[in-house]
Amino acid sequence: MRSSDRPTLRVLYAEDAFDQALLVRSFLQSAGNYEVVHVQDGDQAVRRIGDEDWDLLVSDLNLPGTDGFDVIRAFRDRFADRGDPHAAMDDDEGASLEPLLDRHRRQREGGLEDAPYPPHYPKQPGEPTRVAPSRAKKP
Repeated sequence: MRSSDRPTLRVLYAEDAFDQALLVRSFLQSAGNYEVVHVQDGDQAVRRIGDEDWDLLVSDLNLPGTDGFDVIRAFRDRFADRGDPHAAMDDDEGASLEPLLDRHRRQREGGLEDAPYPPHYPKQPGEPTRVAPSRAKKP
């Protein structure tokens, strides 16, 4: 399913660090099919959860007012009260996480577990070590 064929998902984003919020919000919006609403504290998030329908919550855990854990609980309780409109999502093979999980397993087995960048991404001159060496003993 192409991204243009998917419905727009409403995302409530709770983050008190404004620069972080701009970064994540622009990333989600550029990924397409996301309407992102940003709030700066947990009290605002809980209020918006109760007043509106949301498809996704992205939350900082250390928020002013109500902390992120309670915001997540409020979001979970909202689905318990109103039902999850996306419950059938796993029925669509195109929405399954299995291909991604299989890819992760293959990469880990191939020794790419710790790579924060694709292996073909060239390291720049003077760039520090990207990954701390593994402490696992090699056979």
